[in-house]
Amino acid sequence: MKHFCLSLLFSVTGFFAFAQMPETFRITLKEKINLPLRYMPIEFIRAYCEGNIKAYYPLDTTKECSYHEFVSHFDLGTCQPVMTGDNWSSAPCPKTFCATNDIDMLDNFLSYIELVQVKYFDNTLSREITRVVLVKLKFVYFDEFRKEERILEGPVFKYSDIAQLEKDYLIPNPNNDAEKFTIKRVLDSRLFNGYVLKPYGMPQNKPVNSDFNREQDNSEH
Repeated sequence: MKHFCLSLLFSVTGFFAFAQMPETFRITLKEKINLPLRYMPIEFIRAYCEGNIKAYYPLDTTKECSYHEFVSHFDLGTCQPVMTGDNWSSAPCPKTFCATNDIDMLDNFLSYIELVQVKYFDNTLSREITRVVLVKLKFVYFDEFRKEERILEGPVFKYSDIAQLEKDYLIPNPNNDAEKFTIKRVLDSRLFNGYVLKPYGMPQNKPVNSDFNREQDNSEH
């Protein structure tokens, strides 16, 4: 398995000058109130596959991760060839390719989503605002040797890119299955439950010489 970057480097430090320190907020997708959000990782990966959103390495969100590398790393079946590959010219277009993928291969991404967010006081509204900056997918599997759940860092999506997604990528309204919302609306409306992994205001330690495939379980809360 190729190396895949882990803990997030907050490379947008300047943005937080007016806000408090970023915090990581975990959403457990298996909770009943959050069940509609289980479509969110699927829609992210579909948009990613179809070339409509970029994903970044968790260790450095300035570096884009190709869909090919993502699929190859997590061994999610046949992946699109790299542009420099011999079989690139004969590959189906992204939407055709993505439509043939087995959705069951994404089950490992349907346990958690993590939001990197900041809180700040809006003087105009006279209240505290929570602003999502990044969305992190998590790859979860059961370690038979250790007899415990293990969590791997997945690709990271920027809120600024998520806000530009078209209405082709929708998830059910948690309060009304007949209605569907854009991912941006769900994030903005805070239509989910979750908990903060790190104590609020604690600075994130910058990992040193960490490799792609290190596992971590940030279960502090």
